[in-house]
Amino acid sequence: MGTKGRLIWKLLPKIARTQVGKLILQTITRFTIESSTTTYVNNTEFVLCNANPRLDSRVRTFTTKEPETLKWIDGFKPGSVLWDIGANIGLYSLYAAKTRGCKVFAFEPSVFSLEFLTRNIWLNDLQKQITVIPNPLSDETQSSYLSLFSREWGGSSNSFTNRQTADGNEMTPSFDYQIVGTTIDEAVSKLKLPVPQHIKIDVDGIEPLILAGGAQTLMQVESVSVEVPTYRGANERVSELLGQAGLKLVLDSGNQIWRRV
Repeated sequence: MGTKGRLIWKLLPKIARTQVGKLILQTITRFTIESSTTTYVNNTEFVLCNANPRLDSRVRTFTTKEPETLKWIDGFKPGSVLWDIGANIGLYSLYAAKTRGCKVFAFEPSVFSLEFLTRNIWLNDLQKQITVIPNPLSDETQSSYLSLFSREWGGSSNSFTNRQTADGNEMTPSFDYQIVGTTIDEAVSKLKLPVPQHIKIDVDGIEPLILAGGAQTLMQVESVSVEVPTYRGANERVSELLGQAGLKLVLDSGNQIWRRV
């Protein structure tokens, strides 16, 4: 935050104790949450929330952070079904819905990202194409803790059922709560979600567990994009599960892309 930022942060609670100060801060917060900007990705216009530096950074790096993911989506047949697991604020859900006409199911349980996911959907008038599922996925249906690394809007590095990070270290959460999670297969069989043609998984740690809960569904998908954790055994487990589903690794550049060939 810097020296000035820390000083302001210390002063805010004192300002908030006064009626006028509280009203000013509430007005600023409301204005901040509502703030948005327009950007273009491959000549397509998107209106996106930019309420804090993290959200603003996500908007500014939309085209550069994961160009292989955008190219992967560009190859979808129009109207395909995409599951975006770990959607965060929904950039790739929006891109798939707006550029390819996809029917998207965006899984995002973090309360600090969920509001901005839904705001972005609304700002781009994509309510009919994107369905939000505010629950995590894992290898079994259960109630467990969702541990959040940060309370920052649009933050990442969260974990469900354990506190293991993508590099295998144990996270010290800044916020956690219990929530019901399910599996890919039971989301299809019990929640009656359509089987996806494509799945994107980026949850910063439990990708192997999520894949393990989708053995039946994975046999039917056309492609999977997965950010593989770096802890020992994760890559081998992901390869085993996707290989058993009849998928073949076609790209390993940051995210892995697997296709049915």
